[in-house]
Amino acid sequence: MKKTNVVVIGVAGRMGREIARLVRASEGLALSGAPEQPGPAIGQDAGFVAGLGVELGVKVQANLAAALDGADVVID
Repeated sequence: MKKTNVVVIGVAGRMGREIARLVRASEGLALSGAPEQPGPAIGQDAGFVAGLGVELGVKVQANLAAALDGADVVID
């Protein structure tokens, strides 16, 4: 089954962290992008920024257009 690629805008924030946790816990979803405002989270793995304690292989980036590449769903 193909997973639905989800981009979570603001993954470093309180709601973004919770949404990233729910995406990770869902079998049919995969976090594919994590755009964020310029700051210390840029370049870090989204799993650690969201407080999940695991590397997800998705880097937090400031470039929204690049983060949307391949997305099926965007949550802001």
